[in-house]
Amino acid sequence: MIVCKKLERLELSDALLLGIDIIDEQHKALFDLFNALIDRLDGDLPDEGQDHIIGRLFDYTKYHFSEEERVMKACGYPKRRAHSKQHDAFVVNLKDLTAKGKLDRDGTHELVQFLSKWIQQHILIADKEVASHLSQEAPVEKAAAGLAGEVMRFLGDGPATARADAVKRELSVHRMWLAGKSA
Repeated sequence: MIVCKKLERLELSDALLLGIDIIDEQHKALFDLFNALIDRLDGDLPDEGQDHIIGRLFDYTKYHFSEEERVMKACGYPKRRAHSKQHDAFVVNLKDLTAKGKLDRDGTHELVQFLSKWIQQHILIADKEVASHLSQEAPVEKAAAGLAGEVMRFLGDGPATARADAVKRELSVHRMWLAGKSA
C-alpha cells in the first residue's frame, strides 16, 4: 500500500489566471471538482461518491477542452493543433488511470497527483501562451466576434454536425488510448 501525505487542494491563484473570463471560470470549476475529490479522500469518506466525482471531473474536462479550443480557433491561435494534442494526450492518460479496477484508494491518489501536476503545468505554460497571443495579436473584440461566428456556424450546420464532430474526436482519442494499451 502506498502511504501518501495529505493531498493538497488546488487554488486558482493570480498566477493561474489567464484574463480570459470564460476559461478562468471553467478552470475554477475544474479546481472545485478536483478539491471535492480531495475532500472525499482526505476525509476518509466512503469511496462510493468518488467515482461520481471522477466521472464529473472527466466529463467537465472534455467540455472545457472543447471550449478552450473554440477560443483558440476564434482568435487564430497558431499553435492550436499542438495544444489540442496535449488535451487529447491528457484524456488518454485520464482514461488509463481511471480504467476499471484501478480506482482503489492508491489508484485514486495516483490520479490526484497526476491531475494536480498536469493541470497546473498546462495552465502555466500552454494556456498562458494562448492568453499572451490573445492580448498581443487579437483584441478581445476580435475573439468575441470569432466566437459569435462559431456559434452561428454551429447553428447553421445544426446540432447533428456538431455531435458528429464530437463523436469523431472522441473516437480518435479512444483509438490513441487503445494504441497505448496494446504497446
